[in-house]
Amino acid sequence: MQPATTSSSLLLRVRDRADAGAWGRLVDLYDPLLRDWLRRHAVLPHDHDDLVQDVLHAVAQEMPGYAYDRSRGGFRGWLRTVLVHRLRNYWRQRRSRPVATGDSDFQASILDQRKTRVVVCRRFGTANTTNTLSPACSN
Repeated sequence: MQPATTSSSLLLRVRDRADAGAWGRLVDLYDPLLRDWLRRHAVLPHDHDDLVQDVLHAVAQEMPGYAYDRSRGGFRGWLRTVLVHRLRNYWRQRRSRPVATGDSDFQASILDQRKTRVVVCRRFGTANTTNTLSPACSN
């Protein structure tokens, strides 16, 4: 269930990072909404926890200086902006690192590397034909 608005008293209370009750209430209200937004952006389910935590950490850092301004939008709009910034980082990191799936394609690439190493070792007259992944051809 998505909150229609966030009470101003709750927003005042969460400015105090030590107010566990206020933070618990905020997390109860907004965790499902954040996860819904992540699903809509096709984020892998196993990354949801980390991203929600990153967003809430950023919110905790920024809340002491957060000032509600109706002309600039509500808390949910600001929260969505925080999420979008974290999503940009997430997508940038995903582009820069390969995803290891452990499927048969990965296993096939390992076997190809082993075969290539054996062929190179045989061609240049070295003794190793054990199909190991050692960097040198010698035993």
